[in-house]
Amino acid sequence: MSRLLVIGTGPLLDEGVTFFSGQCLRTWHLVKPLLDAGHVIRLVTLPIDDRATRGLTPAFPERTHGGFRYLQSQTNDLDALLPALHRLCREGSAEAIVGINPFPAAVACRLASDLPLWADMNGYAPCEGQTRGRVHGDDVALEHFWEMEWDVVRRADKISCVTRRQMDATLGELAMAGRLNRHTFDWPFVHFTPNAVADHFMDFRPPAPRLRGSQIGETDFLVLWSGGFNTWTDVDLLHEALERAMAQCPDMHFVATGGAIAGHDERTFERFQTLSRQSISAERRHILGWVPGEVVDALFGEADLGINIDSRNWETHFGARNRVVSMMAAGLPVLTTLGTEISQDLAAAGAVRTCPMGDAATLTDQLLRAHEDGPALRELARRGQAFVREAYSYEATTRDLVA
Repeated sequence: MSRLLVIGTGPLLDEGVTFFSGQCLRTWHLVKPLLDAGHVIRLVTLPIDDRATRGLTPAFPERTHGGFRYLQSQTNDLDALLPALHRLCREGSAEAIVGINPFPAAVACRLASDLPLWADMNGYAPCEGQTRGRVHGDDVALEHFWEMEWDVVRRADKISCVTRRQMDATLGELAMAGRLNRHTFDWPFVHFTPNAVADHFMDFRPPAPRLRGSQIGETDFLVLWSGGFNTWTDVDLLHEALERAMAQCPDMHFVATGGAIAGHDERTFERFQTLSRQSISAERRHILGWVPGEVVDALFGEADLGINIDSRNWETHFGARNRVVSMMAAGLPVLTTLGTEISQDLAAAGAVRTCPMGDAATLTDQLLRAHEDGPALRELARRGQAFVREAYSYEATTRDLVA
């Protein structure tokens, strides 16, 4: 048993939380097994977007998640945050530090401490900066993303990566930093820690429907997008395929929860909103934006198909898609572009339907096939749910961390 200072992304998923990301799920994904193993944890979560609170003195109001108490920072301002985290580290007599997600991991690496440090890089930061630059038309943010990556590569004792491809890239960076030397000849620097099924979805019971019987018919076919419209999303492909499929299927509806990612990418969602407003089937596109978790749960229960659409880029190559695993664990059959490592792993297991990136004709055909293929779709949902609940449990994905 050890005393750990853990810095992650928050808030954790609780009733009433609206703006939420896969990084928040990742925090609990790593914290829960450490707690179960008997470690004493002081968790501090950092906000996803803190633009309204920059320059404030950090306040750490206490929150509770399923009986577990943690502290929620109100700011990411490093000038204020680092001294406060130093005090928490000393007061709690921490024996090791864990940073979960790229920014909290970089913050952990900037602490003036020589304690053992595990940095979880849930996403390949340089490529996230690259895709942001493509969307915004400049590379101003690249320095920020590379600073996070380099802070971790130079300091962390162990680094967890969300894909095997990211592990290889990280090993290359460690070599460039001179850390692959005679002293680290057999040191296990990097660990594969794929996104897990959140415990929320392990025994999922959706609440009452939100759309069926009111905005859509009881037997209409509902396609669900869940999560932020990030820089890697091919909204033009999604729009074009929906336009074609919905024109042929008058009972097909599309609902999107999530939206712009404040401080990172507002433009991708804005473009999709514009395309949807101009659509010939605009009245059957329900663009809800960020909604409370209980609304998302209801839609997981009433949708017929979950969808994930990636563009062809290096973030897709190195990254993962937490939303895909979540939808499958909740019992939704999923249609995804084939590009991320997780999409290829799931396709190899026969657990999802796929289409090539950038191929509107095939995506349309897959939507039409799903619309007409009720029994096969339900069997895919059953098979996919069983697969991800076993392969991507907290226990299965955190053995290296807990060991």
